[in-house]
Amino acid sequence: MDFLFRRAACSGTWLVVIACCATTQAAVTACTDADGRLTYTQFDCPGGTRPAPAGTDGRLSIVTTAPLSDAERTALVRLEQTLTKDRARRARSRRQSAARRSAEREEARERCEAATRALAGIRESRRQGYSADEDRRYDAQEARWKAVRRADC
Repeated sequence: MDFLFRRAACSGTWLVVIACCATTQAAVTACTDADGRLTYTQFDCPGGTRPAPAGTDGRLSIVTTAPLSDAERTALVRLEQTLTKDRARRARSRRQSAARRSAEREEARERCEAATRALAGIRESRRQGYSADEDRRYDAQEARWKAVRRADC
C-alpha cells in the first residue's frame, strides 16, 4: 500500500485526486409536496414533489400581501400603544413588588437582630439573682422573642 502512495505522489496523480476531491460538493435540492411542505434532498425530487421555486430555498416567503389601509394602520398603532402602556405598567408593578420584598426582608432582618439581642439580654439577666415574678416576666419575654426569631431568622 505504501508503494502505491509513493508511486501516485511521484507521478503527480495524487495532486489530481486531491484537486478533484476538493471541488466535489453535494448539491442540495429543495422540494415541495402538494401540501406545500418543504423537504431537502441531495438527489432529484422524489415522486409527488416538485422543485421549490428558485431563490426561496425554504427560508423566504414569496407570498405578497396588500398594503395596510388607513383604518388598519390606525388600529395597529393603537394596539402597539396599548401594548407599550401595558408593558410599562407590568414593569412598574414588578419594580414595586421587588422594592416591597426588599423592604420586608430588611425589616425581618432587623426584627431577627432585635430578637437575638433581647434573648441574649434575658439569658444574661437570668444568670443573676431574681424574684419569682421576674422569672415569669422573663419566661413571657423569652417566649415572645423566640417566636419572633422563629418567624424572621
